[in-house]
Amino acid sequence: MTTPIHLLAAELGVTSRTLRHWEAEGMITATRDPFSGRRYYDDDDATSARLVAALRKLDLPIPEVRAVIVERSLPGLREAVDRQVRAVDLATASNQARQAQLVILRDHLDGLLAEPGASFDADRIREAAQSSVSSPVTSSILSEQEPTPMSHTTPVQFVQLPQMRVAINPAVSLSPEDEAMVPIRDWIERSGLAGTARYFGTFPESAWWSPNLPAAPLSNEDGEPYGYAMAVTIPDGVEVPDDFVEAVWPGGLYARMDSGADIGAAWGELVEYLGENPQYQVDDPPVAPVETALVRPCFEEHVATATGGYTLTLFEPIALRTA
Repeated sequence: MTTPIHLLAAELGVTSRTLRHWEAEGMITATRDPFSGRRYYDDDDATSARLVAALRKLDLPIPEVRAVIVERSLPGLREAVDRQVRAVDLATASNQARQAQLVILRDHLDGLLAEPGASFDADRIREAAQSSVSSPVTSSILSEQEPTPMSHTTPVQFVQLPQMRVAINPAVSLSPEDEAMVPIRDWIERSGLAGTARYFGTFPESAWWSPNLPAAPLSNEDGEPYGYAMAVTIPDGVEVPDDFVEAVWPGGLYARMDSGADIGAAWGELVEYLGENPQYQVDDPPVAPVETALVRPCFEEHVATATGGYTLTLFEPIALRTA
């Protein structure tokens, strides 16, 4: 039995892009329908995805989760959870609750390890993780203390970006991230520009998509095609192939935040944070089509990791809050 990507994403409460990110990190593998191009997951990979989602809800870091999925070691998972228990900063009620959840999971894992012939059972581990998250013990910790304002806990930085000359490769498909990235990355590597290039993914709702680029639907979870584009920084004097769109992004003031595994949730958190920030607000782009050089898009920088995957850093253009 196979499960299409949009249905698995809906079941787990994450976005399809998050599942593709987990795939890029080597935690799950999808198969492609040769005719439609849709991603599907077999029973084993769907089970792995469910376990990844459960462990990520406990803030277990991606490298730790990847090791758990690849090695399938129950003692290794127990050690990873114990490391995370000791690493939690207890300054806030939410962090105290998170540590309590991790301790409960660690106790569950000790019980599994004590069973005769103990083995790695992804479904039982997932159930243990889910019960740890829903434990009434952690709920009582949160209810006994005042919630911490988002502005105190969200790791947002305000940065000044320089003007950047970019080449853009747009794509509209069931998996446009891959189709947008691969051709432009291959061109950069062939041109000997990989050492200085920065890669930015961006979206059709950004005003730069018009008038120089074809219209495209927004990302959605319904298994339908949607739009995405990959931009790469290039030096002056480098000729951009006809297959790509050349633009100049003007830089300026941006809010910067590293994304977790759920990219859609991270964007929502960043925008919500800016909605509450007393000093800065989102700098909404013009509604009417304008020259691309005048537009400051939001984007996510793709930063390569040593394992062959990547992390994402989100950038949202901002301006001083008006009265």
